[in-house]
Amino acid sequence: MHRVAAALSTMGGVAARPDLLARGFSGRQLGHAVSTGAVVRPRQGWYALPSTPEPVMRAVRVGGRLCCVSAAAHLGLWVPLATSLHVSVPQNAARLRTPDDPTTRLNPSSTACDVVLHWQSAWDGRAVNRAIVPLRECLAQVLVCQSAEAALCVLDSALFQRRVTQREIADLAPRLPRRCAPVIAQATSLAESGIETLTRVRLRRVGIIPRLQVPIRGVGRVDMLIGTGLIVELDGSEHHAGPEAFEADRRRDASLHALGYRVLRFSYRQVTQDWETVETTILRLVARGAHLARPLG
Repeated sequence: MHRVAAALSTMGGVAARPDLLARGFSGRQLGHAVSTGAVVRPRQGWYALPSTPEPVMRAVRVGGRLCCVSAAAHLGLWVPLATSLHVSVPQNAARLRTPDDPTTRLNPSSTACDVVLHWQSAWDGRAVNRAIVPLRECLAQVLVCQSAEAALCVLDSALFQRRVTQREIADLAPRLPRRCAPVIAQATSLAESGIETLTRVRLRRVGIIPRLQVPIRGVGRVDMLIGTGLIVELDGSEHHAGPEAFEADRRRDASLHALGYRVLRFSYRQVTQDWETVETTILRLVARGAHLARPLG
């Protein structure tokens, strides 16, 4: 591996020219690395590994760091589908460029612009990875920028993956707007996917408070239990499961029915695109007392 590429691999895959010069590389060495294809220049004065993920490269071309939901998705957290690129830039930033062409000036006010800028008054130029904001800064940005539902999905995902602790999230509250506090208070490490978070939040709005990840003897954990007898299972993938997973789910549902539970199973599409049907179905069964059953399990 070229020495410049090896250095970049320890710097998050992207670095500014001054950072590389500070590590002892010469301008000639940087130019040679580019000419051989070992590294690429996403923007003047910046160098990156060719394998650097495209969202990161696009943020660098703009002139900032990947942030908010764009950074959360890059870090592997569950985020709602979004098309805009979120980029953190210094408050005094100039020469901002479009994410796909570093020679074209960015016009944030244009209706065609798919970039959301986060203007930062405090800019840490000493960060190890200068192309992506740190996780806790990312979570703070999500809380301020996104809807309560979307922010809670990201927080739950970070907690479930043990990327942060409840205390670390709570510590964000004092420096954020007051409206963020109720969202932080609802965050839990028990939601395995974003649609579990969406379902929990939306059911609470209509007075239903499900328990999450409840163990059922002989079956295992179920996504949600309403009352004592109504189970809600959720397909956390936006894609269809394979035939083996389909059969396993049906065997699991049959076992739960044999124990006396009523089981509802909803897909990613139903929760995200047809919530009215999901809510109506659950409310009708609760109205009939299906959640008050006393199963054998």
